[in-house]
Amino acid sequence: MQIHNNLKNLSDVCIVDESYLPACFFLSNYMETAFADRAFSTRYTYAKTLLFIYRYFTDQSIDLVERVESGKFLTAEEYDDFKRHCKYKVEADFENDKSNVVSFERFSDKQLDNLIHASQSTESRASAFTIKERLRLFFGYIEDLYNVFHFANNADKSVRDDFADLELKVKTDIRALKDENTDVSDPFDQAIPDEVFFKILEIIKPASPKNPWTQQVRLRNQLIVDTFIEAGIREGALAGLKISDIKHDHDKPRLLITRTPNDPTDTRKIPAAQKTKAHSSAISHGTMKLLKLYIETERSKYPKAKTHDFIFVSEKGNTRGEPLKLGSINKIIDVLSHAVDFKLHPHLFRHKWNEIFEKRARKAGLTPEQIEDIRKYAMGWVEDSKMSGTYNSFMHAMLVHELSTQRQNESLPAQGESNGDN
Repeated sequence: MQIHNNLKNLSDVCIVDESYLPACFFLSNYMETAFADRAFSTRYTYAKTLLFIYRYFTDQSIDLVERVESGKFLTAEEYDDFKRHCKYKVEADFENDKSNVVSFERFSDKQLDNLIHASQSTESRASAFTIKERLRLFFGYIEDLYNVFHFANNADKSVRDDFADLELKVKTDIRALKDENTDVSDPFDQAIPDEVFFKILEIIKPASPKNPWTQQVRLRNQLIVDTFIEAGIREGALAGLKISDIKHDHDKPRLLITRTPNDPTDTRKIPAAQKTKAHSSAISHGTMKLLKLYIETERSKYPKAKTHDFIFVSEKGNTRGEPLKLGSINKIIDVLSHAVDFKLHPHLFRHKWNEIFEKRARKAGLTPEQIEDIRKYAMGWVEDSKMSGTYNSFMHAMLVHELSTQRQNESLPAQGESNGDN
């Protein structure tokens, strides 16, 4: 994939070949017309999924354009093979590739064999949501091709019937995945175990002898982790934070989490993006003081930092002073993962925020309705959001366990107490 600026000078993404030319005109046209009104982050996500699809069929020597134009589509066996392929996390090889160019190298027999037998491990299986997205975008592309070649050409009844059969098959498979639970993790597992969490709080302090970062970036990196923990925001929202978003009036330090799509001041190839509603997030007085210290003493060192308002900036190489990239934020967290011997990613801190919030809210005597209303605002969710269940399975499991234990204790006689049988 290649990220570029379009005619409106906005970031866009295209699937290209080794010569940096569009890999397929029809695929590029579908991406341009179907997702034109979507945010860049969404188009980028869809492009990765379409690249997954395109690479699979290229590897199988199946030309989807030629198939749809001829009205042959896919055989039942070919579709089943693709659907099976959708169940695995096989896109990691190009996501981790440092180049922006697609490689169409065929998977080795050993790699394919490993994927086939990988169903034993939930880590190698894609989530139901990911599988549905792959199937949905696959059929969306097929439908776009069908409209190009057949919609106005009075296609033969056999072609129309075959297209309808494929549509029914894909949509039936998508609906069947609706209630499929591919997440088999124990609900009692915390997003970040408490012992790891407390270790993180200590190790990120700049003076800690176990701090994994170089002295130059320790204050910035501590603030990044502290902001994730205290504000519970996404990495896109953190990357988009500006100095003007820092508020400290009425002795209530907080950050404004805003939505600024197509921000002309954001020069990053992958711009920062806030997915949820605009809102404000409280932070501690200590973090507020460190933010001001970082801005006045560290960020101010770099001339490029004076050209924009983003809080967190690169502090190394030719990009010093430029807005910190999303990939750099992930690398910061990855280094921390190795230091605490626990696989972390930015979104886990959002889950941990919800765990801590739930505990404190219950301790404060808030009703479930009050807790959910406050949570929805703090997370930036819409009113009818169902996300609380996703983020709060640990606390729900704990509550069910407590109630079940209480009921069992009430129904069982105390040790040594007669139950009436002699």
